[in-house]
Amino acid sequence: MLFLTRLQQQSQQLAHKVALEMAGPHPAGCVTYGALEQMVQRTMAYLLALGTRPGDRVALQLPKGLPFIYLHLAIMRLQAISLPLNPAYGAAEMAYFLGDAGARLLFADAAARDWLEPIVPTLPDQLAAASDEVTRIILQIEAGLLQITPITVLGFQISLEQLEANLPVLSTDFLRADMILELVQATTTNLGWIVVILVTTYYLLLDWAKLRTWVFNLAPLEYRTDMRRLYEEVKIVWGRYMRGQLLLMFLIGLMTGIGSAAIGLPGAVVFGLFAGLLDAILTIGPAMVMIAALLVALFAGSSYLDISNFWFMMVVLGLHMGIQGLENVWLRPRIMGQSLRLHPAVIFIGIVGALSLAGILAALIVIPVIGSVGVLARYIYAKILDVDPWGEDEEEREVEAETAVSTP
Repeated sequence: MLFLTRLQQQSQQLAHKVALEMAGPHPAGCVTYGALEQMVQRTMAYLLALGTRPGDRVALQLPKGLPFIYLHLAIMRLQAISLPLNPAYGAAEMAYFLGDAGARLLFADAAARDWLEPIVPTLPDQLAAASDEVTRIILQIEAGLLQITPITVLGFQISLEQLEANLPVLSTDFLRADMILELVQATTTNLGWIVVILVTTYYLLLDWAKLRTWVFNLAPLEYRTDMRRLYEEVKIVWGRYMRGQLLLMFLIGLMTGIGSAAIGLPGAVVFGLFAGLLDAILTIGPAMVMIAALLVALFAGSSYLDISNFWFMMVVLGLHMGIQGLENVWLRPRIMGQSLRLHPAVIFIGIVGALSLAGILAALIVIPVIGSVGVLARYIYAKILDVDPWGEDEEEREVEAETAVSTP
């Protein structure tokens, strides 16, 4: 795996340097690091379209050459198992090795098709069509990018002349098949856990009154009053969190809708609505809305801005990135900090730490959990010092009540 990581780094740092030089007088036998990475990515997409999964055995009965190298590297990058076989093997040997290894796919020279067909079942036509479609889409994207005309901004001409030279590097950064596979796996796992949590919560709420009474009765008799009071305080924390989250969702939806309408994005109201509704799902929700907006911008363009669809897509990308940056750095810490009476820095560090250490699900609940832990910590601290844990809160409430009565 260290070799694969190093090869990817070389593809980015030395994209135009020669990585492979095949024997022979033809210059086509030279392959740069960038071109190698691009072909490996295309081969990975091809294998994914054929249903290749981590751990699958893929047999290669190919002569020494570029196709073998592309396939071998792509198989390893997908965490599958490459099984090179001697091209001189006959039918009996191939049948033994393929059966013994349990190979899921076999790539061989077309000349060997006649005697290999009785050994290996023919791939379904649907899989072949899917692989051709993946390759066609990638080629269309690359060709479309290269046809974009330059624009002038503040007297400076922005051109995509360098895009063609750097296209292999850009493809590996943004259209990497392994990154897409990891993203799909992570998203599926998170969505699965969300469903499990929702179902579990539903069944707990059916008997919540009995469950709550049972938990209260677990405490000694002299502490049951404190248990009920702690429950009420924690419930207040979660209620404040929900109100803060609703306010944040409203602001994000409003900013997204107004910003999208200001730049002429079709369906601005719909994007604003979904941006607000999905804002509660950190990272995944905003990413889904942003991807949809980018696709609409790329294919439909702006209603009145006189720029190409590609540059309009860049404007939409900047809008969504700006809104998300404003929310994560300033709005969320401020709003949640005021709602839960916590310092904004605590909110910011808590969310970043939860995302880094435990993922999206932990980040969804880390803020009210911090507030709940604060309630419990204040109670334990008061008990250790042998003071009334509720005295300060009661005084604050009395002051608030007196203020409300004295206000005309």
